[in-house]
Amino acid sequence: VGRPIATFSTAHTPTGLMSRFDLLAEHDAVEDAAQDTAKARRASENWLAEVPRLSVCTQHTILVIDASGSMREADVQSGHHHVSRIDALLNALQGGFILPQLRQLSEEGGGALERELLSVILMCDSEAKTILEVAPFQSGASLPPIHPKGHGNYLPALTKLAALVTTLEHCREQGRAWGYTVPPRISTCVFFLSDGRPSDLVRTGSTGGASRVSKIEDAVYELVTRAYRASGEGASAFRLVCVGFGEEDFRVLRGMAAVLPPGLGSFRPAMLDTDALFDTMVTFSTTVTTTRLTSVAGGGGGGPRVLRPVTKIDEHVLAYTAYFAEVYRVPPDWGTNVRRGQLSSKRRGQIEPLPGGERVVAVSTGSFGHGGERNVYHLRLGVRRAEALTEVPLDGTSLAIAGERVRIGGLQGPSAADLNGRICSLVGWIEEKSRFSVKLAPPPPTAVPPGAPPRPAPAARLLAIKAEHLLALGPLYCEWEWRDATAWVAKENKRVESDLSREVEFHEKALLTQATAAALAKEFNMAIEKLGLPQRVPTTEYLEPTLFVQAQHISRAAGISDRYFFVEPRLFGHYRKWNTNFGSVNHRPTTAPLPPVSAGGGVRAPVLQTERGVGWGGIHA
Repeated sequence: VGRPIATFSTAHTPTGLMSRFDLLAEHDAVEDAAQDTAKARRASENWLAEVPRLSVCTQHTILVIDASGSMREADVQSGHHHVSRIDALLNALQGGFILPQLRQLSEEGGGALERELLSVILMCDSEAKTILEVAPFQSGASLPPIHPKGHGNYLPALTKLAALVTTLEHCREQGRAWGYTVPPRISTCVFFLSDGRPSDLVRTGSTGGASRVSKIEDAVYELVTRAYRASGEGASAFRLVCVGFGEEDFRVLRGMAAVLPPGLGSFRPAMLDTDALFDTMVTFSTTVTTTRLTSVAGGGGGGPRVLRPVTKIDEHVLAYTAYFAEVYRVPPDWGTNVRRGQLSSKRRGQIEPLPGGERVVAVSTGSFGHGGERNVYHLRLGVRRAEALTEVPLDGTSLAIAGERVRIGGLQGPSAADLNGRICSLVGWIEEKSRFSVKLAPPPPTAVPPGAPPRPAPAARLLAIKAEHLLALGPLYCEWEWRDATAWVAKENKRVESDLSREVEFHEKALLTQATAAALAKEFNMAIEKLGLPQRVPTTEYLEPTLFVQAQHISRAAGISDRYFFVEPRLFGHYRKWNTNFGSVNHRPTTAPLPPVSAGGGVRAPVLQTERGVGWGGIHA
C-alpha cells in the first residue's frame, strides 16, 4: 500500500560498486490520506474471507525484526560464550514473550487465545518479508528459521506495517456491516528492533546528502504516524516499542518513538547480551499485557480496561502471601436506612473503617476461580497480638505463609536426629497429606581434597511435616494472630482501572449494592411472613458481612503495587447458579444429584452458566 518514495540502483565503476539513492518528488513521498484509504480498501477486498476471524479480534501484536546481514554476527554474550544476534533475539522472543503470553492467554480462557493476532515482518533489502500475517497468536510458537542477509531497510517494513494495520481496520468495518460483534477498538502493539541505522540512508555524493538523510527520516516518521492513525488513533490502544540492539547511532529509532503522542512510543537500548535482550522482551510482554482489551470491556470514559496478570492456584500446595491491610465495611445502619427508603445519592465515601485496630491479610498466591469481572482468592484476616511471642506452634488450619521461618521438633524415627532443631521456610499446605511443605536449606559445601573431582553443590530439600512438629519463628505468626475462624474469599478486579479512584469505586459500589440487596431481601422476607400465604415461599438472604480491603505487600518494597479486594465469607456446600450476570435465568430442571466443585463448593449450571467455580459467595435462597 503506497507509492514508492525513492529509487535505488547500483553500478560497477573503476573505483568499485557505487550506489545511487534518489528520492522522488516531495509530493510523492507520502500519499495523501484519500489515496491511501482507497488503496487500502482495494487491498482489503482480498481479505473478505478472513473478516469473520479478524473482525472480532481484540489484540494485534506486530514484530518488526532486523534480518540484515549484520544480525549474523556472533558477538552476543551468553554466559561464557557468544551467539549470533539473530539466535539471541529468537531465543529471547520465545522465552520472554511468546511462551509467557501463550500461558497467560490459556489461563485466561473464554476464547482469549482466539482473539489474539500476531504478525512478523523482516527488514531486509528493498522488500520486507512477512513470515506471519495476522496469524493466530499461537503460530508464534513455531516461527520458521530466519537467515539474515543484505541490508536492513526501514521504509519497506514500515510500509507493510501501516498496510497491515489499515487492512485490519477495514476488515473490522466490514465485520460491523455484516453484523458481527466487533470490539470498539483493537489494541495494536508494535515491537521494532534494529541493530543499526536505516540502510535506506544512502548518500549519493557530497552535495545534498544531509537534506536527503533528513527527508528519509521524515518519511520514516510519516509511516509511523500513518500506522498509528490507521489504528483509529486510539490513544491507549496503540503502542510502539523501539529497541536499539548494540551500540550504533539509534537516532532514528528514538525519533520514531518520539513522533507519537506522549506515552505511546518508547525507545529502549539493549546491549549485546542475552540477559539484557531477554529483559527487553519481558518489558515488551508487560506492555502487551497492560494494553490488552477484551471484546466486551470498553473504556467507560476512563480509557480501556485491560486484563490483570493472574496466577492460577496450585491444586496440590496452598500457599499465602501476607499484606498490611486497611479494611472497610458498610456502616451498620445502612440496611435500616435502606428499608426506610433513605438511599444516599453519593457515589463515594459511604464505607467506613472496620473497628479493631491494625490488621494484616493473607491471600492465596494463586486464584482458584474467576467470574466475568473478578478473580477469586482465599483470604485470612489477622490482628496484632497484644504481646509478641518468640515462637508459635502451628496447627492444622492450613495457613501457610510462604517464606516464614519455622523450626522442626519432636520427630521420632531414623530422621529425627538429622531434622529436629533445623530451621526451614514454609512453602505451603498439602491438603491431601494434611501436612506443611517446608524447604530445608542445603548444608554448606564440604572442602574438596586437592586433585579430587569437584562435587555437585548440595540441593535444598522439600519435606512434608505435620503441624504438631513445627514451631513458627517468623513475625507474621509471632506478632500477628490468625484467630478469625471465618473462611473468606477475596475478589480482585480482573482488569486494571485507569486510576485509583476508579479502582476503589469498583469495589465500593459492589459492597453498597450487595448490602442494599441484602436489606431489601430481609424486607421481602418480612412482607411474605406477614401475608401468611398458604404456599411455601423460600426466604432469601445475602452473604454478610462484606468488606473492602486495600492491601500493601508486607515488605513495603518499591515497585510492588497495592491490591484491592471485595471480601465476603466463603459459601460451602453444593449449590446451583440459576441466573447469569446478564440477567438470563436457567429454567432447566435438576434431574440428577448436583456434583460438587472443589473451587468454591458450588456447581456449574448448564448452558447459561457464565461464572466458573461458583459457590464462593453471593445470594443463597
